[in-house]
Amino acid sequence: ADPASGVVDGSSALSATASSGLPVTFGSSTPSVCTVAGATVSYLAVGTCTVTADQAGDADYNPAPQVTLDISVAKANQTISGLAADPASGVVDGSSALSAAASSGLPVTFGSSTPSVCTVAGATVSYWAAGTCTVTADQSGDANYNAAPQVILAIGVAQAGLSLSTKIVDFGAVEVGTTSATQSVTVSNTGTGELNVTGIDAPAAPFALVGGTCGASFALAPTASCTLEYAFSPTTTGPASQVINITSNAPSSPDSVTLQGEGFELNRSFSGPLPTGVTGTLSFTTSDPRCSFVSTPEFIPADGITPAPPQRLELVDGLARFTIGVCTPGATVTMQLDYGASVPTDAQVWKVADPWRALPTTVEGSTVIWQLTDGGENDEDGAANGTIVD
Repeated sequence: ADPASGVVDGSSALSATASSGLPVTFGSSTPSVCTVAGATVSYLAVGTCTVTADQAGDADYNPAPQVTLDISVAKANQTISGLAADPASGVVDGSSALSAAASSGLPVTFGSSTPSVCTVAGATVSYWAAGTCTVTADQSGDANYNAAPQVILAIGVAQAGLSLSTKIVDFGAVEVGTTSATQSVTVSNTGTGELNVTGIDAPAAPFALVGGTCGASFALAPTASCTLEYAFSPTTTGPASQVINITSNAPSSPDSVTLQGEGFELNRSFSGPLPTGVTGTLSFTTSDPRCSFVSTPEFIPADGITPAPPQRLELVDGLARFTIGVCTPGATVTMQLDYGASVPTDAQVWKVADPWRALPTTVEGSTVIWQLTDGGENDEDGAANGTIVD
């Protein structure tokens, strides 16, 4: 046999001659170890392959005595090829399917040499942390095959990151029965892997999601972003707030955005009895859309007021006390006090201070008109804070 020894899955060429010159026929008496086809012996298993050589004779020659040849058959070597992951790269909390083949046809066993980054169960690799996942492929061999050299595959594992442009959306004070201006939250992927957002809480009234490019669930490639647009439509006065949770494969999940605002009733006019009993009306106008009386104005007598008014000052009908709030800081309002009866054309509005001071005043029949500015000299709290006190 050539070669003279065998390995599983190998073969040898057989040769022999008969003294008669007639052709020799080859066979195998150990078919579980080897088989013969023509002049080729194929090795199937480890052991001793016994090849037979026969010549049956013809009209001129008797059959030749059978000759045998024992061939030692050893284990075959094997290799692993085609080790691959699908998908070929990983993302934290994701997984890939593994595949590989051994030249022996025996099953391949997969493992991980980087368990802090990835683990393997069966033919699935699961990713736990950003970095390099090293997958191993082994075939330990059997009675007929030696163990295959280990093959490794390095898989890059990326980590998604979720960033919000703001975590608090403050609509401020919004008039009951109206809808605020839209405010936007930008969701960005600041990581190196795909960001998969699997859920965003739906806001409940008085808040609403009114637009944006994100959708209810979505994927963002690294550096990509999308927007969520919210609005506030209060139906009652007072503060309101709501937390919106965003669930994703980012390590910070769930991330949250707080929506908050305050409903108020727009009140810019008050009527009530003046100290003399006559009905007076205090009102104001302004270009600021939010300014409103935040408490009920009062018409009060001047008796006992401190500091006392100048002796030469003759009050028309007591004093007015009020607070205007929820304005834009620095807002200006034009005040009007209608006494219900004509007032002298040279009447002036005076600020109760120490000393009292006259304000620029316009008189129109029964109404006196003057201006106040938030944080200005005649704002009693002295701060541009959206509240005017007089």
